[in-house]
Amino acid sequence: MGIVTDRDITVRATANKLHPELVRCQDVMTPNAVCCFEDQEVTDAGIIMREHKLRRLPVLNRQRRLVGIISVGDIALGTGDTQLTGLTVQGISTPDAPKPLPGHNRE
Repeated sequence: MGIVTDRDITVRATANKLHPELVRCQDVMTPNAVCCFEDQEVTDAGIIMREHKLRRLPVLNRQRRLVGIISVGDIALGTGDTQLTGLTVQGISTPDAPKPLPGHNRE
């Protein structure tokens, strides 16, 4: 299972000058999409979004069928929980530490 976002199209297709009529979804999609289930708490969705730095999260039912997508905006507007919203946005926006190049130690 994968997902295609506007960022995927921009980074993997447009930036590489691929013609949109010749590109297939599988060529630009993010494989192994991260998701949550519709019966999970909204705080769980916020945690998943922070951990994976996602602004949108597919929502599945227990039969693993897509039933929607939750966004940071949905959390903000739907819950009114400014602390949850703030933590989610902060976690998504905080850059990861640079990964060392293979064969190089950070010491």
